[in-house]
Amino acid sequence: MAEIVPNPFNSHYWYLVRIAIPNCTADFFPALKRRAEGHQKSQSEEELIRYFVNAAEALNNSLDYFYWEHFDKDKHVSDDKFFKSARKQYPELATLADIANAYKHAQRNGKKATNPSLAKASQLVNPGWFEAYANEYGLQGKLHNPSVKAEWIQSLTEAYQFWMQFVNESPEAKQIKESFLKMMLKEQPSKPSNKV
Repeated sequence: MAEIVPNPFNSHYWYLVRIAIPNCTADFFPALKRRAEGHQKSQSEEELIRYFVNAAEALNNSLDYFYWEHFDKDKHVSDDKFFKSARKQYPELATLADIANAYKHAQRNGKKATNPSLAKASQLVNPGWFEAYANEYGLQGKLHNPSVKAEWIQSLTEAYQFWMQFVNESPEAKQIKESFLKMMLKEQPSKPSNKV
């Protein structure tokens, strides 16, 4: 029986279209826009941090979905080897993995992040602080909530653009898919030479 509504977990394409990309377009980017417009400042910062890590984690998982959808144990390298190759060739995926792993693991004991400034989850956000000042009414203050660092928002946006290009079947997407599939292949043993 054919699926009427595709299961988002049956393929990398449907996972991207129904889970990962909507985490950005329905949640993260609207929260970012609300922050820029100054709406509900304290709530929108918490919201933005939550949506940011959810979007990063979902986009990062897209590479897993691609790998396991195409995996053949007799022909393909380990997932770890594939992920390392893909992230080396596509730096936006490496930074995305660092963001997602910093969030997921809080602190990476012994495992080095590609970007050392992403070894801890606390490095994803600017710390909150209290600004105190004196005026004619006495001592006043303003609370500044923790916020996602601009450089990581930019990195997430670049990873989002990478995966959007991928699902939109652009000519570049075809090249990326082909390179992913090549990265997955085990090296074939060379045939012995018959030369004397």
